[in-house]
Amino acid sequence: MEICNETQYLAAAQSIFEHAHLPVLVCDKKMLILWHNSCAEVYIHGLTGYPSAAGLLPTGDLGSILAQLQKGLDVYLPSPQLPAGGSPLQLHLIPVLGAQGQLQLVTLMLPVASGSLTEGSRRQIDRVSTAFSAASRTNLTAIFSALSPLARKFEEYADYEGQKMLDQINRSAYRLLRLGKNIEQASQLLTGAYQLQLRPVEMARLLQDLCQGAATVLRQSPVPLTYQIDFKQLFMLIDQQLLVGCITNLLSNAFLYSSDQNTVHLHAQVVRDALHISVRDRGAGIPAEVLPRVFDPYYSYRDPELGFVQAAGLGLTICRQAVQAMGGQIFLTSTPGDGTTVRFSLPITPPQPGLSSPAAEDFIGNRYSSLYVDLADVCTFPYL
Repeated sequence: MEICNETQYLAAAQSIFEHAHLPVLVCDKKMLILWHNSCAEVYIHGLTGYPSAAGLLPTGDLGSILAQLQKGLDVYLPSPQLPAGGSPLQLHLIPVLGAQGQLQLVTLMLPVASGSLTEGSRRQIDRVSTAFSAASRTNLTAIFSALSPLARKFEEYADYEGQKMLDQINRSAYRLLRLGKNIEQASQLLTGAYQLQLRPVEMARLLQDLCQGAATVLRQSPVPLTYQIDFKQLFMLIDQQLLVGCITNLLSNAFLYSSDQNTVHLHAQVVRDALHISVRDRGAGIPAEVLPRVFDPYYSYRDPELGFVQAAGLGLTICRQAVQAMGGQIFLTSTPGDGTTVRFSLPITPPQPGLSSPAAEDFIGNRYSSLYVDLADVCTFPYL
């Protein structure tokens, strides 16, 4: 990641992570702490007296860790036992590089296992994440509202550079919208605060509409999307929002980590009394040693050959929690050089007679649908 200066990055980190429900620290290239959020004080007692984050790292490994970071590589370390007694899932160090490629800052994230939280902490996490999501949406609404008139002005004056700049701002705004949505939803699912909204849904129509919509918004992607739905009609009780979000998150990952002309394929079929859906890509694949961690919150594998990928590491976490909340199972298999396949199954629960189905979702006409938000890195947006 390239930045203009430390001040800008610190301001961005404070805006994004101040109210996050995981400990976050920003350090200089010598691991001296420059800033930390309030959650870090909860889990690391006496943090204000810590001049350096080196004490959180394995003894004697600082040199090798810094060497990795200086290459622009993320570093993942075993779960440290924090002074506050918390047990995070892992320690994630993210290098922040300057304009010349030199190590400038290091961001440390320590996701905390939800099982170690008290009921009061769960409620507080849910309130904070919801407030963060609402506040970000309020500010993004103002940004989106300003983009359309600006786009018309740039078009009127044939200012193509200005139009390109607006396109970049628009995509960044969608990414921030996705971040807020994912933090809120992941927090609710992980803490048990999410309330399932089960409705009777005709799955063939929903999946057909979703896949056709995805193909439309991804029409300019060099990675083709194919799909196969092996049934004509299937009514089942489902949380449509969770299911759609699960599929769009899987598609987003598949397109992000696939090379040009490597097809992404979605397959849906009924096997016995369950609906099975898989998303397969022919990308770089995931190393075997990384596979046990891919569903961990805030974990994001970054292939050095693919360069920097903007990811918060919540997509697969949301998918697993969503599938499990609906009574299903999810599996990921991957082979380096051959690609990745994520499969999940959901039990078919027939709806009771008389229940009405929700109206078909307008994936294309709604500019804030899951397709545009979750696929913000790779899709074509509606005209400003």
